[in-house]
Amino acid sequence: MILFVLFFGGTYYLYQQTVWASEIQIVFLAALCVKLSTKKRNDFLKLIFQIHPYRKLRMLENLLVSLPSLFVLLIYQQWLYFFIGIGFSLGLSFLSFSQKHFRAFPTPFSNKPFEFTAGFRITIFAVLLCYLIEVLALLVTNFNLAAAALAILFFCSYSYLVIPEPEYFIWIYKENTVAFLVRKWKQLTLQVVLLTLPAAVLMVVSYPSKLQEVLIIEGIGCLYLLVVLLGKYASYPNEINLPITIIISLSFLFPPFLLFAIPFLYAKSRKNISPILS
Repeated sequence: MILFVLFFGGTYYLYQQTVWASEIQIVFLAALCVKLSTKKRNDFLKLIFQIHPYRKLRMLENLLVSLPSLFVLLIYQQWLYFFIGIGFSLGLSFLSFSQKHFRAFPTPFSNKPFEFTAGFRITIFAVLLCYLIEVLALLVTNFNLAAAALAILFFCSYSYLVIPEPEYFIWIYKENTVAFLVRKWKQLTLQVVLLTLPAAVLMVVSYPSKLQEVLIIEGIGCLYLLVVLLGKYASYPNEINLPITIIISLSFLFPPFLLFAIPFLYAKSRKNISPILS
């Protein structure tokens, strides 16, 4: 439900602030369809289904993931983009992208920690879309939209911490829990600043008087990175569970709740990873 509200709320805001909203919807739609068109995935489906059921399934999959964007285009009566979206959706269902087309490419991040290197490659389309929105927002002199794009970049980085690493990745460090978490947060903070720095610089160059607001967004983004990091290890060795997700969500919705969330999540994290580090 949170994703539902964020998508349609963000879409409404997008259409109020920029004339490029329909083009952004098409890019978002195509990115989702491309994710379903990897060769490995489609080869697996071909082993299960005969060719005609397979084609129907692929078209249905693409149409389903495209429905939110198509629905938005329909509401705003963007008929040309609506039919372009359907064409993209159905056309991409016939394509299968070999893994060689997604060959690993260099990133600005080191492999310590590994989360940003792996996560950035998975969310590259979302990151590019955020920077596209950032540039368009600055071109139409809309600071609020640019700030929203910067915030979304932070949310992309938080998704990199969802999948827990193997126990060995923690065991190899000879340090106590506090040192481990502090070192991890410092490394992740450096990398998230590197991810968002170009957007922040563009905003400051375009709006020099807004330097304080940009620094506040960066600071709050790094603070919530700590919350998500603690949430990850509070659920370790499993993925972040529902109670921890609720605590993190409440922290986003009600910042004073951080006074409870950070100590609680730290205590849970320490309990889970101390035996591994020792």
